[in-house]
Amino acid sequence: MTTPSAQSPQEWQPRRKYATVLSVGFFESLTFLVSMMLAPCVPQMLASLEPTGGNKALGAFAISSYILGFTIGILAIAPLAKVYGRAPVLRGSSFGFLIFTLLCATSRSMGMLIAARILAGCFGGVPMALGGAVIADVFGPGSRHKATALYTQSVMIGPLVGPVLGGAINEGLGWRWVFWITSILAGICSLAIFFLLEETGIASLSENGHDQTTSDSRDCITVRWPFPSMSGLLSLAATAKELTPPNMAITAALLATLVNNGVFNMILVSLGSTVQEQYSFSRTEAGLPYLASGLGCTAGLCVVPSISRRIKRAKNEHGECVTPEDSLILVYYGAPIASAGLLLFGWMVEYRLLFVIPTIGLFIFGLSSIAVRLSIQIYLMDSRSSHSVSIMAAFATANSIGGSILPLAIFPLYERLDYGYGNMIIAGVELGLGLLPLFCSTSMFRRWPCSRSYIG
Repeated sequence: MTTPSAQSPQEWQPRRKYATVLSVGFFESLTFLVSMMLAPCVPQMLASLEPTGGNKALGAFAISSYILGFTIGILAIAPLAKVYGRAPVLRGSSFGFLIFTLLCATSRSMGMLIAARILAGCFGGVPMALGGAVIADVFGPGSRHKATALYTQSVMIGPLVGPVLGGAINEGLGWRWVFWITSILAGICSLAIFFLLEETGIASLSENGHDQTTSDSRDCITVRWPFPSMSGLLSLAATAKELTPPNMAITAALLATLVNNGVFNMILVSLGSTVQEQYSFSRTEAGLPYLASGLGCTAGLCVVPSISRRIKRAKNEHGECVTPEDSLILVYYGAPIASAGLLLFGWMVEYRLLFVIPTIGLFIFGLSSIAVRLSIQIYLMDSRSSHSVSIMAAFATANSIGGSILPLAIFPLYERLDYGYGNMIIAGVELGLGLLPLFCSTSMFRRWPCSRSYIG
């Protein structure tokens, strides 16, 4: 286990920085891996735990309840990092995630599975809140794009390979082995977190006697409360005060995040069942379509940082001031393209056309969706860097609420309107609320024609 160094985290060697960031990314990738690995297993899971009958909405909740646990963990556990530091909280959370993943594997009813999933999500949601804060600790504002993209790419490995592995494991070993294998990986993750992760929190380093004059003193905890989590919750409350006018752009960005991640999970939760019904895919084949959206996300992670750097470099060359709102420019393009991908996927699946066509729609949707998410995340990190834990907790909470609640509507929506019109409604919501941060950022509108020219 490493100990804090007197050197500022932003002065560490690159290898040391990336080892810290990727160890947290490994933990977060597992939290998404176990969620999406279960997606192709919904019919078999219902048949095993609900032999008298269970509807698809219950199966969808078994998946989204895990994401609901993220919200609890973000609000109840992650704030402890403001008192005890990032590293101890992440180490304890990785162990809790391991324990409750094992309980998922031994579940004997849907109620037990859902309860264990929620508790596993509580601990699995912690790196969602602290990952961005760790990046902000060790990388300055001008060098976060590459680190954020690399971290997000490690996180997206779960949704990329998880459903494929889940389908293969479900076919060969049964759905319970999804959790047994994840538990093995969680044990490896706990060891990596224990030995590789270093403390980066300013308050914790200061309490260990290290001078951090280069950091904003507002990020330090100066008062300890009888209940440790109270300090962190008060920090969240302080950030909540900023989510009101005249900072409506932040509120709109969080709302767009909620909808964007909710729509993304709606498609992922239903995709396995959709291809089994519409295209008669086997259990193993049901995981393959997830590769299209996963590859789209990977492509988006490669494109967004490059474009962001190009925009900021062009503004510097023109002698203009670079602002956090510049990151929102890509939302203007990402939201409409994501909606177009949803429409292409929905109508092609409804008429059961050659599956390569809806696969293209999934790729387009994945690329654009991750572009919107990454742009908003960078905007929030840059605009509230002095409150990195709190603003990333708000960002992760919005992701969790959207990802857990909205998927519950996907199967009833498809049953009532079918895939074409159902995806039209989803695409309309994605487009309208995805563009909301731009309409709420008045400074963005004043500079919009000039900023847009930097992309072309």
